[in-house]
Amino acid sequence: IRGVASPVQVGNMWLFFLTVYSNEVVGEMIHFQTYVYAFDAVVPVIETIEFEANQVIGSPTDPFEWHAVYVHLRLPDQFTIVAENDRVQEECFEVCVTDPYFTVEGFEILNTPVTVYFLEAGGVRMDVPDFIQVDYPSTFQECASVCFQLNAGDSRLPDDGVVTLSGNVEFRSENVDSAGVSAPLAVHVLPDVAGSTLILLGDLDDLELIDLWPVGDFSRDDCVDGFDLLTMLFAYNSEPGDVNWNPVCDVALTGYSNRLGHDGRIDFYDLLRFAVYYGQGDCGRAYFPPVPLDGADSE
Repeated sequence: IRGVASPVQVGNMWLFFLTVYSNEVVGEMIHFQTYVYAFDAVVPVIETIEFEANQVIGSPTDPFEWHAVYVHLRLPDQFTIVAENDRVQEECFEVCVTDPYFTVEGFEILNTPVTVYFLEAGGVRMDVPDFIQVDYPSTFQECASVCFQLNAGDSRLPDDGVVTLSGNVEFRSENVDSAGVSAPLAVHVLPDVAGSTLILLGDLDDLELIDLWPVGDFSRDDCVDGFDLLTMLFAYNSEPGDVNWNPVCDVALTGYSNRLGHDGRIDFYDLLRFAVYYGQGDCGRAYFPPVPLDGADSE
């Protein structure tokens, strides 16, 4: 392969004129590969372009393109998983490149299995090492599925669920910026609920913390209503041992408005979490028999 000594810059692009020689009379397929040299190291192949020798491709006015920069990954702001209590489950997310021309090489997650943690009273951190297994490809173009497997019945978690697990997922690739990239992860574990309630919730993959109304459905009637509010108000400002203590109302951590948890007290933060769910659920059903109109048959 032979190219000009000095490429021509046009706008924000550089044009290279290359001549490819081949011993094949009919021409052979050539795979043109590009590399990046930076940080005293050669980054492996960024992109491969296939073309036939003796064939003209591109022109000064319409060149073919290849890319010789680091790959940039497009990640969610946060990997959010809603988990059924005491269940093993898997949830997959897409990790993509910002430019579909790129091939990600040597893709890996540095901290798998992923360690997570939850908080207890006073913000005490409880680590759960190696909690999440991750399945992912080592090479991909455009997008790849990254799948997280976890067991919400792990004995290291609260038995009744209602807890938020936090962690961080660290990605690296041979042709991603050497600093790598990372994204936070949150697992919200539901309380023990009936299968019919899960049906009402819908696809757990589409839910966020704000959607998890069974956390506030203390009466387990599939509606967060006035009965649940009375339960919360009766237990308000209580701790274990108080006559009005009710552990099902202990759903949040003092000082944290964006996570589930138990801290042995029912205060403003529990009420705030409950208020988010008030009115959610299947609240259109009639809970009392209708009162017959005057003169109507009551049978």
